[in-house]
Amino acid sequence: MSFASYVHRYYNTGYLVYQEGGESGKVCADHLNRSVPEPEMERVLNKMGESMCDILDYQTLMHIDVRVDTEENNDIRYVDMVGPMSDKSRSNRRSFVSVPCVSREVVHIECSDIRCGKTPARLPSTAHTDFLERSGDFAPGLHGDWPWHVALVKNGQHVCDGTLVHENWIMTTAACFQGYVHHVWMLFKGHFKMFYVAAKAKPSGRQGSLPPA
Repeated sequence: MSFASYVHRYYNTGYLVYQEGGESGKVCADHLNRSVPEPEMERVLNKMGESMCDILDYQTLMHIDVRVDTEENNDIRYVDMVGPMSDKSRSNRRSFVSVPCVSREVVHIECSDIRCGKTPARLPSTAHTDFLERSGDFAPGLHGDWPWHVALVKNGQHVCDGTLVHENWIMTTAACFQGYVHHVWMLFKGHFKMFYVAAKAKPSGRQGSLPPA
């Protein structure tokens, strides 16, 4: 399971995934099940879930539990829940410790109320520097720079833009829809190169008619 499998997918709910050194793995609950007494399990899980949601810039933990991983993929890797934090791992300068996860029990988490104006999926500053050195005189936008930015596309053409102000609401200009009220529009977010948007702006995608602003 490569890091690239997850870097462009940022959701508020799903399996807890640990990433380091270009690799990733689902967090296995085997050690947790063996080391934490059952009466303490809920408290430990909630504490971990609140910490994870906060790291991801969400304000609220909605739910966290341990469940059997049903994903059918031979490339799945698992990481020990305690191994990454152990003294042995620190001394070896390794915190990504792969385990077989015999039980296939993993941690599943759901967060809500994302903090506005944050860029939790933004690439590190070194990535921007590398791109700037290669491009010469301009710094291109990279993944995660503006997660609130939305592209509005009509008939496969990028017409205007909008800003995500709520999970289900986008703010844009009224001029964007003048004369096009009943046309089919598509909305794209999470893309940083417009040719990706154009390639996906096909009738088979998610679409709908928008009311005037």
